Amino acid sequence: MTCKLELINKEPFYVPGSYIEGKLNCSFSKKREIELIEVRFFGRESANYKVTHEVLFNSDRSICYTHTVILRSSTVERGKRVFNFKIQIPSHIPSTYVSEYGSIRYHLEGLLMLTQTRVDSSQVSIQIFSPIDVKSFSSDLHRSAKITEQKDLLGICGGSGHISAVVQVEKKVFLCGESINMNVTINNSSGVPVRFIRATLTKSASCKLADGEYDISKEKMIISKKFKANVGKGEEKTVAVSLKIPEDLQLPNLKHSELFKMKYWMHVCIIFQTFWHRPLDICFKVYLGHLPLNF
Repeated sequence: MTCKLELINKEPFYVPGSYIEGKLNCSFSKKREIELIEVRFFGRESANYKVTHEVLFNSDRSICYTHTVILRSSTVERGKRVFNFKIQIPSHIPSTYVSEYGSIRYHLEGLLMLTQTRVDSSQVSIQIFSPIDVKSFSSDLHRSAKITEQKDLLGICGGSGHISAVVQVEKKVFLCGESINMNVTINNSSGVPVRFIRATLTKSASCKLADGEYDISKEKMIISKKFKANVGKGEEKTVAVSLKIPEDLQLPNLKHSELFKMKYWMHVCIIFQTFWHRPLDICFKVYLGHLPLNF
């Protein structure tokens, strides 16, 4: 008695709400009384945090479960049988996701059961791509915005004074492959010249662990670029800055995950001529997504 899954519409990934079609190929060495034949789709997310080889915190939960019954309480003759099936993927689930903190994974399983203790099964991994619809973000995020930051520099070698910067960005919602275009206006009332502007797009991945309070997060650079500024003492200058988002950037949709979150940040750093003055960092959140599937 054996069973093996075979996908008819095999895809690199499936979208929530779509269907998986396939066959469950079963083989019986003799006439059998079958309790149940069914196909199950399920997903789990698990997170853990390790120091060396010791797991300090972990969490694991079911994301979804759905099934379709093919046969129940029936007699099957000796030989090979093929059972066709079609099962719908739940609509509101996160993307497949794998990180250093854990994973979100989905599987399709065919189950052949004679009794509770005599079971054969076949399982395949299913990749889920859940698009992030850019139209789902607030309309305010699609409009231009200003972000301001300022600081007073300490009087080292005559470098004291005030400096401020205003970043004008055309919007805060972007597609992969788009450019983040900004105008950075620097008002330098200090005695320290500004040499460069460094624009950096980062992502911060975080996970929530079992105790409900222990969250870990790490920010990683996606892309960074320097621009000449040359704003002297007592000068004001506006510099055009543009940073192109990589077209192949992977954007996991974690909206329906309880353990994982992903955020994207734009850092505009004003870099001074002297190394002992720390850069002025203007940081704001940006939102990345995809075109709607029905676009």
